[in-house]
Amino acid sequence: MYTTNPYGQAGWFNSETFALRGHFWTPRPPHSPTFGALPPTPTENSPKWMTFTFVAADGDILDCAIVCSRYKPFFEISTVSPPDASTVTTFRKDNGSTFGRIEWTKVPTIEIMDFVRKQPATEWMMPSTHSRNARMIHIGGLEYVWELYKGILYFYNSETPEDVPQVLAKFLRRRELLVLEVVPRAIHMGLLETTIVSLMLATNHHGIEASS
Repeated sequence: MYTTNPYGQAGWFNSETFALRGHFWTPRPPHSPTFGALPPTPTENSPKWMTFTFVAADGDILDCAIVCSRYKPFFEISTVSPPDASTVTTFRKDNGSTFGRIEWTKVPTIEIMDFVRKQPATEWMMPSTHSRNARMIHIGGLEYVWELYKGILYFYNSETPEDVPQVLAKFLRRRELLVLEVVPRAIHMGLLETTIVSLMLATNHHGIEASS
C-alpha cells in the first residue's frame, strides 16, 4: 500500500508542493512560534550559518547528495523500494559509511548510529503539545524541536541552562534550492547527522510504499 509520513499531517506542510517526489517545497504559513524563541525574520549573519545544499536531479531529496558551500559532497541520501519489502532510506557519509536509516513501514522505524537505537519513529519523534507545527525529539537526554514558522523549519534546543531556546539549524528554500543552515556549535555537538535524519522524518513524503 501507499502511505505518507505520519508527521506530515495537520498543516505541517503543504504536501502537494513539497520538494519531494518531483515537487517543490512551499509550506503553508503556520501559527506564531510556540516558545517565542524564533526570530520574526531570520538573520543570515548572526550566528554564522554553515550552509548545506540538497542536490537532486529530479528534485527528490530522498535521493540526493548534500554538499557544503564549496560543493564538496558531505552526505548521500538514497531510497530503494524493493518489490517485496519496505521502502528504505539510507544516509551515508562521504566515505561510504552508513549513519542513519529509515524504514517506511506502516509505522516507520528509525535508527541513527551512536545516537538513536532502532525503534518506531513514533516513540522518538512526537507531536508538540504546544503547537501543531512542532515536533519534539530527544538526543542525549535533551529535548530538541523542529518547528515550522513563516515558511522556514527551525531546529532548536528547548532546554538550556538559561532556559532560553537556542536555534541550531533551519531548513528553507532559497531561490530554487533547498538548503539546511547549521550553526557551527551544533556540528561541534555532533548534531549534524541527527538533524538531517530527523528532518527527513519530520517532512511529508508522498508515494512512499509501505508494508502492512
